[in-house]
Amino acid sequence: MSKASYLNTAQNVNLELKLANLGTRIAAFLIDAIIKFGYIMSIIFLASVSGMVSNPWLLSLFYIPVMFYTLLFEVFREGQTPGKKAQNIKVVSADGAPVSISQYILRWLFCVIDFYLLTGSIALVSIGISSKNQRLGDKIANTLVVSTRQERRLEETGYLDIDENYIPNYPSVSQLSYNDIRIIKEVLSNHSPNAFNLVTETANKIENILGVQKTGSSKSFLNRVVQDFNYYEKVG
Repeated sequence: MSKASYLNTAQNVNLELKLANLGTRIAAFLIDAIIKFGYIMSIIFLASVSGMVSNPWLLSLFYIPVMFYTLLFEVFREGQTPGKKAQNIKVVSADGAPVSISQYILRWLFCVIDFYLLTGSIALVSIGISSKNQRLGDKIANTLVVSTRQERRLEETGYLDIDENYIPNYPSVSQLSYNDIRIIKEVLSNHSPNAFNLVTETANKIENILGVQKTGSSKSFLNRVVQDFNYYEKVG
């Protein structure tokens, strides 16, 4: 069963992220391993046909992509290797901010300890005993691996009838969950004396999660996020 991690704002607004379970992470790892194995076998075959085997230094250059496979995909594909994408999971920062290059590098460096020392036992134990399903590299880098697959219950978001000619502003809203949208709508409908600060804090947190910058007021930004979310759910 998947666990849930919450990103808390200073105003106690909780943005829920569904943590990737151990089985899904293992499946993603195996898919990536198969891709890397297939690449290595191809290089060995081409090297034997071309006679490159006699030049080990040149041959070793072709193994560099395997070494940096995870790091490069996560940096340039927003936290997803092909395996992670196939399993609908991705790397995010535990504090809700965009993942930095240094965080990706840290978790990549600890792959050696997590996966290749004691044949992956360290990663399995670490994820199993962690309340946030974090392997050692995740803990050091302050990252989480979360599910990008959302439950299809649009009515829970306060469904909006979006015009077919509507043009969305923020494609990255697909990262949000139905619960996130419900919370945003609750914040927008809040009329307490602290409502302005609550809207501002929530908008800032959503900006960080989506990796975007609002162009208008915090309230109009959150309204647009809700509309965009409904639009993408409607078009599939």
